[in-house]
Amino acid sequence: MAAQSGGSATGNTITITGGNPGTVTGGAGVTGASENTVIISGGTVSSPEDFVPIVTGGMASTGDADGNTVTISGGEVTGGIGIYGGFTTEGDANSNTINVSGGTLDTDIYGGQTYDGAADNNTINILAGDLNPEMSLYGGYGTTESKNNTYNMYTKGQTVADFAYFQNLNFYVPEGTTAGETMLTVTGNAAVDADTTLVAVQNSTTTDGTTDVSGATVFGGVQRNTKLNPGEYINLLYNANGITTDDTSYGTIDGLDTVTSAGFINYKAIVEKKDANTIVITIPKDEKGTPDTDTKILPEDRENAANTIKNAGDIIAGSALHAAEGAWIENHDIEAKFVPYAIVGGYDLHYNTGSYIDSNGMAANVGFVRRSQHEGHIDTIMPFFEYGKSHYASYLDTGARGDGRQHYTGGGILLRRDLDSGLYYEGAVRAGYLKGDFHGMIAKSMSRYDSGAPYIAAQAGLGKIYTRNRDSYDIYGKFFYTYLGSDSAVVHSGYGDSKYDFDSINSYVTRLGMRWTRDFDQIRSLYAGIGWDYEAGSKARPPTQAGIPQARPSKAPVASSNSAGRARWTIPTHGASTSRPPAGPASRKTVPSLRPSAITFK
Repeated sequence: MAAQSGGSATGNTITITGGNPGTVTGGAGVTGASENTVIISGGTVSSPEDFVPIVTGGMASTGDADGNTVTISGGEVTGGIGIYGGFTTEGDANSNTINVSGGTLDTDIYGGQTYDGAADNNTINILAGDLNPEMSLYGGYGTTESKNNTYNMYTKGQTVADFAYFQNLNFYVPEGTTAGETMLTVTGNAAVDADTTLVAVQNSTTTDGTTDVSGATVFGGVQRNTKLNPGEYINLLYNANGITTDDTSYGTIDGLDTVTSAGFINYKAIVEKKDANTIVITIPKDEKGTPDTDTKILPEDRENAANTIKNAGDIIAGSALHAAEGAWIENHDIEAKFVPYAIVGGYDLHYNTGSYIDSNGMAANVGFVRRSQHEGHIDTIMPFFEYGKSHYASYLDTGARGDGRQHYTGGGILLRRDLDSGLYYEGAVRAGYLKGDFHGMIAKSMSRYDSGAPYIAAQAGLGKIYTRNRDSYDIYGKFFYTYLGSDSAVVHSGYGDSKYDFDSINSYVTRLGMRWTRDFDQIRSLYAGIGWDYEAGSKARPPTQAGIPQARPSKAPVASSNSAGRARWTIPTHGASTSRPPAGPASRKTVPSLRPSAITFK
């Protein structure tokens, strides 16, 4: 015993960590006991006497026992007549608390008990531990009143003989619970004497083995990753003898009313009386569910993939063509030879997709070029291989974020004709395969998937180059088509694995622009350009899961336009020029006779 007083025992604490201390009392007073604490984390607390309280937070003889606390996290408590938060023979036993988070308990538990008075506002919290099926749980055992006593349960698979004197029942379904499991079973096997049953107070124990929760509130809550489908249920309270529920109200605990499937479909759970013997938490059979808003992040991977392929198209008719022209040899046999070239570029881009994507990476283009001079024009043929990779981070207004890596490998060919007048037209086709991965937070769970799809792209351009001294002006119009094939991916998350189907993407881009270039000498040039793009049909559509479309991005236009400017200073490796020769076949013979690999960054 922590303290004993002929008056009131207040604010005392006793801690048991081991041994066999016998009975344990936080504070005992004749006229009252309040704010006393018992903490048990080990040992064996027992008593050979059957009619002695084995553990008591606060005990009073002729006064109130209120505000006392008993906390048990380990050890064993056995024998005696029970564990009491507060106990008094004459007075009120109010606002006492018992916390059980471990240990083995073989005796009844009372939040508060009085032989002559009220027992209100007492709380029992069962977080873990082993309860003996022959023991009972009582909230506020009072002779004149039992009101607002609370039972909070955070564990499952417990069985007791009797359960009474509670008006607030809260069942927190623990993680890992599956459909059909039961949190608390009441057998009704307690030895009940009809002469001592407190029938005058609310939710008293019964003589027929039933459980009475009339007028009480019964709430339940589930974790989002609970494996529960529409039409399935988890038993919160079960008594084979019956449960009386006159004027009982049901509800779900705030923040614990949603179950999320492996496919990120959110279902609302409800608490109801399933039959005469069972109160359950369930998802109604007709509940359709709604896609979680965070699934808007899923198409962002495809959005970046399409943009990565489109960016490679810019390189083909821009940096790669210029590098190939710079690698062309002046005096070789143009009818019989191809000249190799290579170019590597880097980029750092920002896309507004309703949310936004930051993407950075590199692109390489390696191939061969052959130029054939004819009367009035020069033809260029350029077969190539392409490779690129990117890393992206996408962000939603909800706070969801996704990151991923992508890389593509492909090949194609570009054809171009330059007329003596400066007019030119060109076209290119290419195809390949893009692979990537995604990892991010969806519905508050780490999620990931791997993806892969073929791509096909084509582009055509028409323009005219005007020259004046060292300066040239290229005015052009271009069209780009990009196709990214459909894909099916298994998304792995804390909710399980689920297959998603991603639709194909078709992008159509038209561009009008102008480029100015100044050649300082054969190895140095400076250019700047401005262009206006109009894009239609390129948005990645929401994926489907089990045929259900997922949440759409906050903005999903089918067409968009933008303007952009760029500038570049070019110095090729090995001292060769990548500047474009002026228009006309004769002037194109001034390119130096080296075969460089140009390296440019934009």
